[in-house]
Amino acid sequence: MSDEAAGEPTAAPPPSPAPSPVPARARETGDARVDEALARLDALGGAPVAAHVAVFEDVHQRLQELLVAADAEEGGPPVPRPPGPGAVPPRPGPPRGPFPGPRA
Repeated sequence: MSDEAAGEPTAAPPPSPAPSPVPARARETGDARVDEALARLDALGGAPVAAHVAVFEDVHQRLQELLVAADAEEGGPPVPRPPGPGAVPPRPGPPRGPFPGPRA
């Protein structure tokens, strides 16, 4: 006689870890340092949710450090450029908005 026939429910197998929503190859950036930092995200699949914050913070910190290093290598952050053709220029005149007027 099976367990179900005896009135005892059978235990469901534990859920398998969910696959990463983004395949590892899709996260390859071409920069080994960035790819190494992002590879830490692969550990999240089997980790408890409470551990995710520490991994996200670590990856974020690594990526910030890489951006700072890239700025230093290139001589600083990019310089803003004027808008290209087709951009709408700002309207001349006084600023618009809920600005308080002069007090009497």
